[in-house]
Amino acid sequence: MASWDVAVIRAVLDPLVEQGREVVMSSGVRPEDVTATYTVDMRHVGQGHEISVALPGQDVAAKGFVEQLLERFYTAYKALYGRTVSGSEVEVITWRVRVSGPRSDVTATAIGGGRGAGQEPLKGRRPVYFDELGKYVETPVYDHYALTPDLQIQGPAIIEQRESTVVVGPSATASVDAQQNLIMLLA
Repeated sequence: MASWDVAVIRAVLDPLVEQGREVVMSSGVRPEDVTATYTVDMRHVGQGHEISVALPGQDVAAKGFVEQLLERFYTAYKALYGRTVSGSEVEVITWRVRVSGPRSDVTATAIGGGRGAGQEPLKGRRPVYFDELGKYVETPVYDHYALTPDLQIQGPAIIEQRESTVVVGPSATASVDAQQNLIMLLA
């Protein structure tokens, strides 16, 4: 680690942290609630496998920083390989920054986003071919996010989500539970 260049390290890490802060704050996290953690992948020069090590702090120019980082590497190395290697230079291969905010609970209302509860779930109708019926059938199309647990949908039907479309066959029924999970049963 003879070539520890604080200016180069900061030139790499600082923009990454700033980009991460912008992304996290764009989701509504207050600036004072944003945190950054750093890890590096290290190895002895010439080795093929790296070890991930958490940085001992964020000030890479702090007195004793490199020594603390090396101590963490040697401790992790010994835990993995049961021995230490002396006389071999250690290098940092990869720098990682994780920028985050406080975790929040995910709720069904946070998951929603279609027309929403209280809206008409029936979006329209379209012809759909069902092999088991051998013909096209004018089929109702529902918005998954507007479905409520008390609504039982008799197939044939189509249920649309942002990320997928579900086909409810002629001999099936569908409904959602309180968490908006789609439950389909064969009659």
